[in-house]
Amino acid sequence: TQPYYGQPAPYVAPGTTYPSYPQQPPAMFPSGLGSPGNCPPGTWGPNCGWASPQQGPYLRLFSDLQVRYTWVNGNEAREVDINDIEGRATMNIPNFFHSGQPLRISPVFGYHMLQGPVTDPTATPPFLADLPSQVYSIYGEVGWDPRLNPQFGAELTASVGLFSDLQTFTTDSIRIQGTGLAVLNFTPTITLKAGVTYLDRLRVKLLPAGGILWQPNPQTRFDIYFPKPKLARYWTTLGNTDVWWYLGGEYGGGSWTIERFATGTTDQVDINDIRAYGGLEWVGFRGLTAFVEGGYVFEREVIFRRAPADSFDMTDTFMVRGGLSF
Repeated sequence: TQPYYGQPAPYVAPGTTYPSYPQQPPAMFPSGLGSPGNCPPGTWGPNCGWASPQQGPYLRLFSDLQVRYTWVNGNEAREVDINDIEGRATMNIPNFFHSGQPLRISPVFGYHMLQGPVTDPTATPPFLADLPSQVYSIYGEVGWDPRLNPQFGAELTASVGLFSDLQTFTTDSIRIQGTGLAVLNFTPTITLKAGVTYLDRLRVKLLPAGGILWQPNPQTRFDIYFPKPKLARYWTTLGNTDVWWYLGGEYGGGSWTIERFATGTTDQVDINDIRAYGGLEWVGFRGLTAFVEGGYVFEREVIFRRAPADSFDMTDTFMVRGGLSF
């Protein structure tokens, strides 16, 4: 008989899977390491060249580069026509005192051109309220918004600088100003603020400050805040620029030490007013912002420190203001 042979076992190919390890090391290039030359023309991204850049939580060292111009009309003999030009830049020091919030340091330069009033020594009584043709505001401002927790925080600003016509230098030429607010995030859309603001002027030294910030949706922002309220609303988009309209108000003016040529003396002068205005603001894709506004100016007055009898009031008028920031 023929010997019996069983059928051989079927052939099994070696395994093609990698063995399983308890912990796999992370991939250094999860999207693959390609070459931009392998991408089709006009494309760029994962699995086709290098990964696309992503938005990150970055803080610019220098921000809020800003210049603005303001004109307050004054065309009467006993009024002051004001042209203001102000420029500022802000440097950010991140994570100040390990708070997670930056310290903002801003040098500011203001140039104020004054026209009027016209003195009249023959009037009864004589009108000798003379002002220089230009005054300056040169100061440094620091700001910090610490947060104790997501609900409680503060907003702090302080400034010190020289306010003068650069012909007169006294202790009154150095002015200190500031604002301190306690902040309560009441709801995700409502924030409460309360505190004080120090103006260091002749008429008003200290003002209460505070109010409610209400943002019911991303297109609406109500700053119901004294002494500078602002109600803003998104209007439309032009290209890659958002356009907002707004209504606002503020306590305007300033205080400077001056040389009075009519009397040959030095003095300090306040120019105070209240402003209500409306405007448009353009917010660009890369952070470039522009605005233009116009409004009504009332409760205007000029107050002298050492010669209060020369102080005088002015009639209501209008203002125009515009600016750029980045």
